[in-house]
Amino acid sequence: MVLRQPPLLHATAVDRWRVVTVVAALAVLAPLWALASDEDSLAGLASATDGVTAAIGRVPWPVVAAGVVALTLGVAHYLLAAVAIRVSSGRPLPLGEATLSQLASSVFNRVVPGGIGGAATNARYLSRRGLPMGAALAAVGTLGVLGAVADLLGAGLLLLGGASVDLGGGTQELGVLAAAGMRWAPVSHLTGAAVAAIALLAAGGAAYFIGRRRRRNRAAGAGAGPGRGAHAMRQLAELVRRPDRISTLLVASAGTTFVLAFAFAVVVRAVAGAAAPSLAALLVVYLVGAAAASAVHVPAVAGPAEIALTAALVASGVGAGPALVSVLVFRGITYWAPVPVGVLAVRSLRRRGAL
Repeated sequence: MVLRQPPLLHATAVDRWRVVTVVAALAVLAPLWALASDEDSLAGLASATDGVTAAIGRVPWPVVAAGVVALTLGVAHYLLAAVAIRVSSGRPLPLGEATLSQLASSVFNRVVPGGIGGAATNARYLSRRGLPMGAALAAVGTLGVLGAVADLLGAGLLLLGGASVDLGGGTQELGVLAAAGMRWAPVSHLTGAAVAAIALLAAGGAAYFIGRRRRRNRAAGAGAGPGRGAHAMRQLAELVRRPDRISTLLVASAGTTFVLAFAFAVVVRAVAGAAAPSLAALLVVYLVGAAAASAVHVPAVAGPAEIALTAALVASGVGAGPALVSVLVFRGITYWAPVPVGVLAVRSLRRRGAL
């Protein structure tokens, strides 16, 4: 039996790699040596380095750091929104896919006012994932109602107990903004809007109950199975029987709002500096400005949120220039930058048959 040694690397290959290494080293070192031997070149390099250093020194690094923080909080916003839609649906939806659905719904919210585009996208996603359409609509509606309740509870805790955790100033800021809002919208206008809203709700409720009675009569005559109303009531009953789901939904819904409020406060403090109000005041400014923007039913491209947040900052004592820059930076990072990702999310969900 003959033992064979493993083949050794051929000597010519080793020599070839040595030659390549030496040539590469000479190609890199030769220009450096020529530059080091020329005093004029060294002086030019030093002046160019000074220019780069000065340019780096002019970069507003606090604003850059605030932008990174705002971007991170924006990602957290979509993750919390995904948790909320999962809990509201009661289905074990994949967290990654649910996050994509929230990015997709945000794209339609940019175009359709009043959150209608996002709600319709969420309802379609849940129906594609096995939830009856009535139950899907109930889950999305419950998410909207409990989301508003969660925001009110969070704002109440901030105003009442903020001072205990060094977040004072919110109550005073709310008074200032309320006074400014009343000057901008007199009581007579608010009363007229409230009467119109009540009338619309009454008319809508009457139309709903009349249509429901007619459908019930038709279903009784045709022997039809449970409709959307039955599925919706079943979905709500399942949610009511689970207090843990309701509490999780409240926390996640409040989190989606307050992470953006903190991102807004971080950006304003970085741009306005010492002229910015306290952290609690900035949180209240964001809550009031966001609520005012959502009350104006126009597409987001018209800039209602930018106008409302800038006006709220100016009313709280921030200069018009820093206020506008702060709002544009904040909205650009947390609201408009995710749009391309949302478009890709729409395409991904459609390929999966989930939208």
